[in-house]
Amino acid sequence: MRVRGGAGGPAFEIPPRRAFDAIDPRAAAAAFSRARPGLLYFGTLAQRAEPSRSALAALLSRRAADTFTFLDVNLRAPWWNVRTLARSLEAATTVKANEEELVAIAAALRLRGSGTRGRAEALLAAFPCSRLVVTRGASGAVLFTRRGRALTARSAPGHPLPGPARDSVGAGDAFSAAFLAGLLLGWPAATTLDRANRLGAALCTVRGARPASDAFYGPFRRAWGLA
Repeated sequence: MRVRGGAGGPAFEIPPRRAFDAIDPRAAAAAFSRARPGLLYFGTLAQRAEPSRSALAALLSRRAADTFTFLDVNLRAPWWNVRTLARSLEAATTVKANEEELVAIAAALRLRGSGTRGRAEALLAAFPCSRLVVTRGASGAVLFTRRGRALTARSAPGHPLPGPARDSVGAGDAFSAAFLAGLLLGWPAATTLDRANRLGAALCTVRGARPASDAFYGPFRRAWGLA
């Protein structure tokens, strides 16, 4: 992946025929069967080529009924299409997208609804996922949860950067990591969103997708009782 900075945010160039385009379905299924994971995290980008699409399909078909599936939409033109998007949403327990991606999803799938809440409600009505978290950059994030026909929304504000801004590459992944930790460890929704926002903001002070040292995560692990 090549990343170029710009006034409108980073621009990504993702050449074809990368390692994640050649995931072997049999090897992936064997590893999945051995590990029996309770969480399956996936996105749309790794489904742009065969055999990786088949590998993910094999894992999804082998997951236990209580396996938690997290879809990080991560739409990167031109490496997605409506069929892959719909198939992914059908398989997800929880979906994460930013506001621009939610607009693109609603347009591609012809979902009714306007504004973030309207589009979120339409998505959760059309697909079996029960949670949708929408990131909003400096404005924080909103978690939409569906229980039956009821839709609840909980928002959390963004946080000032704890240092000089470098770039936003990796901020979404950092948000997802903290958000997943909260879901798996049973943190309250407000706490989960707040911590995910804080970690995402902190990554914006690092150039590139991850810090040079894991010591970066030490203060967060200690503050969150994970040390």
